Amino acid sequence: MRPYKPLIILSFLFVISSCKEDEEPLSTNIDAAFSSDITEVKEGNEVSFTDQSIGDPTTWTWTFEGGTPATSSEQNPTVSYNKTGTYSVSLIASNATYTDSIFKEKLISVTCDERYCTPQFTAYTKTNRISYGVDQNQHEMIIYQPEGDTKTDRPAVLLLGGGGFESGSNLDYLEPLAINLTKYGVVVAVARYRVNSQWPGQTRLIYAQQDSRTAVRFLKKEANTYGIDTNSIFAGGYSSGAFTALFHGYVDLDDLTAQEQAVFSQLGGIEGLAQGNSGYSSEVAGTISLAGGMYVTLNPITKADVPLFAIHGTKDTDVPYMQETVGGTTTYGSKAIVDQVLNVGLDARLYTIQDGDHSSVRLKSDDYIQELMYFIRDHIN
Repeated sequence: MRPYKPLIILSFLFVISSCKEDEEPLSTNIDAAFSSDITEVKEGNEVSFTDQSIGDPTTWTWTFEGGTPATSSEQNPTVSYNKTGTYSVSLIASNATYTDSIFKEKLISVTCDERYCTPQFTAYTKTNRISYGVDQNQHEMIIYQPEGDTKTDRPAVLLLGGGGFESGSNLDYLEPLAINLTKYGVVVAVARYRVNSQWPGQTRLIYAQQDSRTAVRFLKKEANTYGIDTNSIFAGGYSSGAFTALFHGYVDLDDLTAQEQAVFSQLGGIEGLAQGNSGYSSEVAGTISLAGGMYVTLNPITKADVPLFAIHGTKDTDVPYMQETVGGTTTYGSKAIVDQVLNVGLDARLYTIQDGDHSSVRLKSDDYIQELMYFIRDHIN
């Protein structure tokens, strides 16, 4: 039997060797990675993405915020972007054993060359001391317009000054933002409202509200003079002016208690028609809030209201970024208000200034003007 032993051993080794050759190679670990051919694109154009993952992935799950398609399972997809904005991209890469993911925040910037998307004007005109109501001392407005613009149906933004409802605001504080807006073809009205530190707090709030509506009516009344589209006027403001604009946009007389309605009635009603420009609507296309908030409950906000663009610093100690209760009174800041506007199904956008204080919203308009203009463009009629 000995002569056959080597043959048996060789046959066994051959079988072992054959089995090893048939085994599939082990999967290697995945390190997800990708690149794009461009990161800045004009509206309606495409971006090509290339998978650069290590570890031989066999499946890919892409997500494209703002893109068409919004998702893809291709290894190297091409995506179209049709709306201005800044968008994120994510990729999940997998093989038989391993999975890894990568997320690139605000990777793709989509712009356009049209009016309201990019600056069109380098100079502006400024008209001082315009009286928009019956009180010529306190109903003061400054109007900024793009110089050389011949368009007669332009959007307009009303910016109400701050001052804590106690003192007249410095309208120069809002001039940098006003000038930035004119570069895109927007008419801007920076306005004061009635204040008197001797008035009860509730009276000051009501008068400011009436004046916001009076100012909007004035812009509609004088639309031909200033080349304004009456359906594309936005109510905005800084600090207490933003509180006023938010009340204007989201609180109607029916939202108030019977007692509150009675106080409004005693002081001239929520519209304040006695302040001037009766016969014109005070409705607006949207609200723009710079470090603003609301003292009232957020329940009045409904889908029948208007869209919102808010700017707020996370370290604002005057008006909370989220919400704050002091002495039984809750103040809702921009984050809480934006969340509620989104919850009811309206467009709401929040530009957060990390570590920003109360004044940062008026000092850093260069940082958010593009996002603000995208908002305005999306909501002009």
